[in-house]
Amino acid sequence: MKLNRRGLGVKLWLYFVLLAAVVLGLIWLLQIVFLSYFYEGMKVHKIEKAAGIISQAVDTEALESTIDYLAYKNSILVYVTDLDGELIYSSDEHGSGLAKAGDKSSPSRSSQRELPDEYDKFLELLAKSDEGEVSYTINQSNFTGRTLIYGRQLPEAVIYISTPLEPLDSTTNILATQLIIVTAIALVLCFGIAFFLARKFSRPITQLTKSAGALAEGNYSVQFEADNYTEIEELAATLNHTARELSKVENLRRELIANVSHDLRTPLTMIKGYTEMIREFSGDDPVKRERHLEVIQEETERLEKLVNDMLTLSVLQSGNVMLDRTTLNLSECLTAILKRFEVLSEHEAFQIRAEIQPELMVSADRMRMEQVFYNLLGNAVNYAGEEKQIDVRLTDTGEGVLFEVQDYGDGIEEEELAHIWDRYYKANNQTRTKVGTGIGLSIVKNILQMHEAGYGVDSKPGEGCRFWFMMRREV
Repeated sequence: MKLNRRGLGVKLWLYFVLLAAVVLGLIWLLQIVFLSYFYEGMKVHKIEKAAGIISQAVDTEALESTIDYLAYKNSILVYVTDLDGELIYSSDEHGSGLAKAGDKSSPSRSSQRELPDEYDKFLELLAKSDEGEVSYTINQSNFTGRTLIYGRQLPEAVIYISTPLEPLDSTTNILATQLIIVTAIALVLCFGIAFFLARKFSRPITQLTKSAGALAEGNYSVQFEADNYTEIEELAATLNHTARELSKVENLRRELIANVSHDLRTPLTMIKGYTEMIREFSGDDPVKRERHLEVIQEETERLEKLVNDMLTLSVLQSGNVMLDRTTLNLSECLTAILKRFEVLSEHEAFQIRAEIQPELMVSADRMRMEQVFYNLLGNAVNYAGEEKQIDVRLTDTGEGVLFEVQDYGDGIEEEELAHIWDRYYKANNQTRTKVGTGIGLSIVKNILQMHEAGYGVDSKPGEGCRFWFMMRREV
């Protein structure tokens, strides 16, 4: 299998390996390169602390015991002299035994520990120090390593402390050997663990990618499997939701094609049939020809309405429509639209009862609001049922201008109410008395949303439907 250098698994593996290399590099740097610096710094700190304790005990009877304890504990050699360089007391990690100078009960001077050879140089450096203390290292001829010297001058005495800086080469070599072994083992483990983690992290994403590919090919039933990661679970849930929505869109597309095909085929068939009838039978008969031409004109108008509705909805959903808002007298606008439906009362026994409060002003696009009224009223006519009764109200509720249109047809099931605003959706249990395009309510929804108006529908099976919208009144 070809290695994808830009793949998530490869990059995760490289990041883990890089992290391990950085950590191991820091360990090498601290344990090998800086080990001597740390060691010397700790020695200086211990000596400074011991010198401070001795300084506080110089004029007390606990001086000797204090020096003996500190010399033993810290493996240091301590000399305390007066300002002239005469030895007062001395001790190292092996014990004391040097009495104060001039003490007749103490051992003879010959048995006393001699001051270091470089003591005079030490006093010169101490005298030149502004802080009253010095710290430096020397190489002794009888010692393979270095010796750390620390001194502090007191008002009546001088403290001299020395400690060997043990050679760290052997220790460093031991640590280096151990680190080589540890590094080799750590790198092997790191490579394995990094590979395992990279595969574990990248596998669910790879599976999601494969499922997404199936979705792109039209398999809307594909399921996106989630792993034990919150982000992956959220992504999988989102993709599953997307798949369901795309499935709905695909079903709507199929319904759209079926409905448009049906709505186009019927008038086209009528036009074609009556055109042939005119050509073959009624061309010389004015009465028949006129009747046939009326049918052709009606079907042509039906086709025109279908195409216009589809174009209107497409334009509204494109988001490129600008409303031509004016202060609109909604009462007059509704009254004018109702006059178009008077022919139904005269010829088809429809009863349209209207209750319209006068001078209800809103900020709206007149042409678009006429479309809303016409489509809602047309929808009520199509589904009015056998009673052919429609109630229309336009009132001021105090919260806004409320429009309501009530039909008394079959009504709509509750689970279908949320879908009736979708284009080409038709409730299963409704009986239509007129032919429509199935786009009217979707046009209404888009226009009302553009006006930021509230809208909705209330219905119970067998009791008809009440469509409504509310807009803010302009004073």
